[in-house]
Amino acid sequence: MISMLAIQGRAKAHGAKPVLYIKYIESAPWNLKAYAGEEARFGGVGVSLIRAAIAVSVEEEFRGRVALHSLPQSEAFYTKLMEDLGIDHNMEGLRYFEMTEEQAHKFMKGGGA
Repeated sequence: MISMLAIQGRAKAHGAKPVLYIKYIESAPWNLKAYAGEEARFGGVGVSLIRAAIAVSVEEEFRGRVALHSLPQSEAFYTKLMEDLGIDHNMEGLRYFEMTEEQAHKFMKGGGA
């Protein structure tokens, strides 16, 4: 499941250009190797959801720029893909990430998680 909206980017690389903000993204625990191990039913669901968000960002002419706040258990995943802009005390202390155009391009070419 994924829910998105447009916001102004915070990363210096974005120069205040719009980004597609992922309000909510979820993959069921039984699809995650971190929780289900080799019993994971559908691997790569989270990666597929990020790809879908990047595709929508491109369609909206945001050039693949996406952003989100991460739950603590997902921070390591997003750190590999996106720029970590630190803790956002206005959002319950969640860490905020933005993906640059270059990171989106690399991810879509298979250089992601």
